[in-house]
Amino acid sequence: MKTLKIFLSTLLALSMVMACAENDTPKEQPELSGTKWKLAGIRNLATGELRTLEPYHSNGLYEKECFSFTFEDDTLAYGLSCTNGMLVDIKGTNGIYLGCMTEVYEGTADCIYFSDVLYLVDDCFFEKDQLIFAYTQDNVRYHLQFKQVKQ
Repeated sequence: MKTLKIFLSTLLALSMVMACAENDTPKEQPELSGTKWKLAGIRNLATGELRTLEPYHSNGLYEKECFSFTFEDDTLAYGLSCTNGMLVDIKGTNGIYLGCMTEVYEGTADCIYFSDVLYLVDDCFFEKDQLIFAYTQDNVRYHLQFKQVKQ
């Protein structure tokens, strides 16, 4: 009887460990090729505040495209900050890369801020239905939260 109790306790503990390990396993990266992503906001992890950015409205032509990119394959994407082309490489040879391909004046404070923080990104992951790019600025952690645009 004692052996049976030990066996059942061990089996129960093992099944609990396996269940936790399965829940902690990150989901596989979704198919990215051809998908478009747009910035939903920037979350300050210290306060929980979500800041939305206003695009540059010089003539309204690019407003819908600001802060968005489309994946060419599962790692490389191209898009637009506000007035600058943007390159995204989530598995580059030197790590994650986000940056502007040109250096044209961005037009508004939000656009300038977005372009500046792209170069601070040091992590990329998926969380629920969002693609998150994380960075630290002034000892505070932030998440650039992108949502997929259904086409």
